Amino acid sequence: MGMYKIILANTKIAYFFLLACLLFQSCQSSKKEILVSLENRKFFPDRQYEIQSQFSQKGNILDISSVEYKSTRGKIEKGIYHTPKEAGKDTITILHSPSHFQKEIDIEILAAPELVVNLDRTNLHCKEAIALTASLKADGESKIVNPEELVYYAQKGKFSQNNYCAPEEEGQDIVSISYPLWNLKKEWQFSIVSAPILSVELDEKHLSTGQKTNFQVYLKTKDSKIQLSETEYTVKAEKGEIKGNSYFAPTSPTTENLFFEHKSGQKVQISLEIKHSIQLEVSIVKNKININEEIPVVTKLYKSGIASDAISEIKFSAKRGKFTENVYYAPNKEGMDSIQVTHIPSGIEKTLSVEIEYSPYQTIETDRFKIHVPSDWRKELSDIGIRAKGPKMTELQAAEITVASFPGLDFLDAQTIKMFFQQQKADSKEFEESGEEEIMLSGTIKATKVILENFSDKGRKSWWILAKHDGAVYILTFTGPSFLFEGEKNVSQEMLNSFVLKPQKLHQIASLKMSETKEKFVHEYFTMDLPQEWIVKKMGANLMIASSKLHHQGKSASIFLMSYQQTEIKNLDISLILLLFRQETVKDPTLKVAEETDLALPHGPAKMIAFEGGKETLQKTWVIATKSNTTAYGILIFAPIEIWNANPDFALNILKSFKTKK
Repeated sequence: MGMYKIILANTKIAYFFLLACLLFQSCQSSKKEILVSLENRKFFPDRQYEIQSQFSQKGNILDISSVEYKSTRGKIEKGIYHTPKEAGKDTITILHSPSHFQKEIDIEILAAPELVVNLDRTNLHCKEAIALTASLKADGESKIVNPEELVYYAQKGKFSQNNYCAPEEEGQDIVSISYPLWNLKKEWQFSIVSAPILSVELDEKHLSTGQKTNFQVYLKTKDSKIQLSETEYTVKAEKGEIKGNSYFAPTSPTTENLFFEHKSGQKVQISLEIKHSIQLEVSIVKNKININEEIPVVTKLYKSGIASDAISEIKFSAKRGKFTENVYYAPNKEGMDSIQVTHIPSGIEKTLSVEIEYSPYQTIETDRFKIHVPSDWRKELSDIGIRAKGPKMTELQAAEITVASFPGLDFLDAQTIKMFFQQQKADSKEFEESGEEEIMLSGTIKATKVILENFSDKGRKSWWILAKHDGAVYILTFTGPSFLFEGEKNVSQEMLNSFVLKPQKLHQIASLKMSETKEKFVHEYFTMDLPQEWIVKKMGANLMIASSKLHHQGKSASIFLMSYQQTEIKNLDISLILLLFRQETVKDPTLKVAEETDLALPHGPAKMIAFEGGKETLQKTWVIATKSNTTAYGILIFAPIEIWNANPDFALNILKSFKTKK
């Protein structure tokens, strides 16, 4: 316990010690004085105080070694007063024996001081911080205690001066504040719980344009969650629409932000990626196909209701068969197969089942014809038709069939077609013509069948079939071992008999006017600009055929261009080149010369003859010859007179764009 010298006013309680002087007792014969440091004082219980006194008589200071002190409730030893442990009254008696001086002092023992802390709750949230301010309450008065005189302790949390921060995890924490000067201490047990957190749950997080989703808003703790009513929070959307507890996504792909705020001030922001709504349609022409047969898988992709051509986003796969782009190739064994078509970004998948069956033949089909070929032959589609080859590692691996169609070339006779075709077909040099006959193709169409023999290899043979129908020229070739053309294994004849021409599908044409937009066609020996949406077909290195999609009564505008690298032709004068090309291409006697003129093309001079006439329909035809240092060119431009009149400059514009390559 603390000791205080009262006379020196050595105290830390402001109101406790004051030096009091009392002149109290006089004798009959002489004047006596006693000075005592205690008089009508208030003291705290269980404390120590030093008592000092002074005795004088007739002005002389008396010896105090014989002074006695007594207390009715406390204790006094060697001038140190030990206050009682309980509040109440006490009396101190001071006696100087030699002089018989005596003094009684009444003392009030106050209630013990109390350490008071402003704490209104002991339930805190994790990581919550509160300030703990302490004061000392004594004798009905309170005084704020300097935090530096206090000792702060927390078993789990932390203190920064008088600021307590709760721990991060739930549980109990022991917290105390001590005042060592007065041996006072306050201790509490804090309950630490998770703070309620504003939380939002959406029924659907991955949204498409125009899609609706509902949401619920909660205050959540570790062990519970309380759903909030719409009056307890606000919500806003940057781009979509909020109705009650429903969100409606915008109609265009975007990044969306939803802002939720509780009335307590807590906020939550949710970001959503609004993607296209995806609709995937998948179809095949039939679900029973032959082994090794190939069929296209047709897909239609719609993004937010609008058709899309993003084929790169589509993945094709099959359990047994294989795919090249969207073309499915059936396996070489019978059974069922599953085709999967997946839109990669969205994960939407469509599955089709196909039955693989055996048939000796498979059907190859274009928009103009179809034909049966052996089921184990490999087939290829090209811009001029189809090609099928015999299976590898067999006696038929060198067998081949081709079917090509050339719209707009029906003005050429069979011999001219045969000549041009022979010039382009590389393997034609191995064969020599051994016969020719007229046959009926597809039951009703007259055709020329050319039989060719390989005299250096008697085991190989070839057929060429040339036909004209609906404004187009058709060329079929069959090449392979001789047994393909003979006896019971006359597979070539069976394939030829299966050939069927399909009715031409003519699109409705609102106008005969060609597009002003041009597309550049690049060839090994030249370039030229053609109106947009012309169909270009290249046959070999020297022959190019192009025709317009627009037509009049099934007839289109067309270009037929032949390049010659032979020295005997390219060295001729342009007039002779024009004469030869005219003789090869213009054999219709109804075509009459309308004009002959010289032209200046970007690379050099050219000559042109214009014809008008026609057997079935009136048409206009230009025959042009020109050359460069390395190549001679014969160009044929023709069209029904109706198309030509609607586009009077189309032919000249094409010629002006024609540029040769060195």
